[in-house]
This record gives sequence, structure tokens and C-alpha cells, in this order.
Amino acid sequence: IAGIAYELQRVSARESCPAWIRLLVRPGIWLQNITTKEPTDDQLEIALLSAGGAIAAAWAVLHYLGVEGYRKKALAVTRTREKLTAGIGSLGGLQVFGDPVLGLFCYGSNELPIFAVWRELLLKGWFTGLVTEPQGIHLMLSPAHEAVADEYLADLAAAVAHVRSGAGDAAGV
Repeated sequence: IAGIAYELQRVSARESCPAWIRLLVRPGIWLQNITTKEPTDDQLEIALLSAGGAIAAAWAVLHYLGVEGYRKKALAVTRTREKLTAGIGSLGGLQVFGDPVLGLFCYGSNELPIFAVWRELLLKGWFTGLVTEPQGIHLMLSPAHEAVADEYLADLAAAVAHVRSGAGDAAGV
């Protein structure tokens, strides 16, 4: 099901996409409005309990790789985040939200329709997350992203230029 949803979302980003596919995908995007609101106390409790799984997974990886191996992977993620956030900031018109320290961050724009930028990236094969308040693109990095950071930044620069030129779909999604 996730594969079908991915393909539908990818097709919906094309200019030649039939309207019925865009209508089919749109509720999934609207669902993000629910998932990006301030959580209730019950939701926070579940999230905190769920973090235990991530902590256990990190512990297992640490023991598998050893301390030095784990540090190397964490350093690769940190270097990649620093490269991407610097590159995004240098494009002009884009801004990284907050001051990220790990491998998760979002960026957006007060000047450009960021969902249109996202759409251009999707057409180039980049499948990233979206956030709706404020509108932005969400990245979750792993050590594997270090090898493609320069390519992502080049494609992002091209996407920004395309949207700035007015050739991109202003709605984006």
C-alpha cells in the first residue's frame, strides 16, 4: 500500500497528471494538517513511550558497530546536515527552521511557494516529507545521505530557479 501511495503522490506532482489522481492524493496531504498540530497530553505520553523503541534500536546499533563505528555514522549525519543547511541558506529565499542539531530538519521560504519547490524536487526523484505549519520541506538524514548531499543541493538550486522563473506549478501539491 505504501508503494502505491508513493507512486500516486509521485504521479500527482507531474503537470500532465489527471485531475482525479490529484484529488485522490490530496486527502493524504490534508492529513498532515492533523499530524502537525500541537499534541495533546495523551499523544505526548504515547510519543514518549514510543521513543523507547528508537532508544532500544540505537542501543542495539551502538553495540553492533561499537562506540567508534557509531560515532563515525553520527559524524557522517552531522556533516551532511551542516552541508545541507549551509547550502540551503546560501540559495537565497530559503531558510532552515530552528537550529537543528541531529539529522532531522525542515526548511521553507517566505518568498517562494515551497510546495512548488518540493514538487520540482519530486520530479527529479527526491521523495521528502512536507510540513504544513509553517509550510516546509522535511528531511530526515542517515549516513547514506552524505554521498548524495551535493546532488540534492544542485537539484534544489535548479528547482528554486525553476519556481522563481514562474515555470513551476505555484500550488506544488
